[in-house]
Amino acid sequence: MRGLFTVLIILFFGIIFPLAVLTYTLNTVANSTYIKSQLREAAIYKTVAAKVPEFIGTGSPEDESESLISEKAQKEIKDLVKKEVTGEYLQSKAEPFIDDTFLWLARKKSDPPQVSLADLVAKVEKLPNGKHIPSDTAETFSKPLKWEPKNADQIKDWYSWFTLAPLVSGIASALLLIGLFFVSVGWRAKLRKVALCIFLPTFFGILGSVATLFIGQVFSGLATGTLDGSPFTDLKDPVEKLIAGISQDITRQLLIIYGVALAVTIVLFITSFFVERKKKTPLPTPGA
Repeated sequence: MRGLFTVLIILFFGIIFPLAVLTYTLNTVANSTYIKSQLREAAIYKTVAAKVPEFIGTGSPEDESESLISEKAQKEIKDLVKKEVTGEYLQSKAEPFIDDTFLWLARKKSDPPQVSLADLVAKVEKLPNGKHIPSDTAETFSKPLKWEPKNADQIKDWYSWFTLAPLVSGIASALLLIGLFFVSVGWRAKLRKVALCIFLPTFFGILGSVATLFIGQVFSGLATGTLDGSPFTDLKDPVEKLIAGISQDITRQLLIIYGVALAVTIVLFITSFFVERKKKTPLPTPGA
């Protein structure tokens, strides 16, 4: 019976411990502070800001008569956008949205995350030809852009479970190790079985950690490939840098955790040589 418990504990630990490591690692990158820093380092804001003026005007180049905004107004708006819509401006709009999104997911804020361009629209309307801009167009861009998914409660529930997963799976992993320790007989057996229990998922975890680099390269290739031949070609390098940075950070964090686990395994195994093996109780001699 003791052997069956040992096998079951090692099996469950091999599933739960990697889950604890993975969810903890993902939580270190799935937060507003990390995402904001990565977007800044990848120069996403600066690159997007440089492309925004190219999209001013809704008429097609082949048929300018269909344009909803006059040519003079478009030129004035482009000049204004080049001046006002900088990387810093986009960052000032995106970062509060990112912060509010995570607060909303954590149910710390009831209002859905939103972005407002009303300040920019107000400056456009003050241009000499700003009065010629259709009122419905100005009104549309003045309204805050909100993220209001239909399954909002379900998304918040998923996020709650995601943030709790490292703690729950971590405690479960610790309890399994404690159970294995008490199930085993003798200090040498205890140390070696616990070491073996930790080593197995750690070995495969290290292999999986290295694989995340290749997975990151695959995602990077897919993402940048969709930008080829599109108006957003200039975003290829920033997007590639963004994805590469995230995959490298995930790999680094996984290797650190599994490296510590491997070190613990080695220490436990070496220590087991310096403890006495459990002595077998001698059988009573007949007639004693």
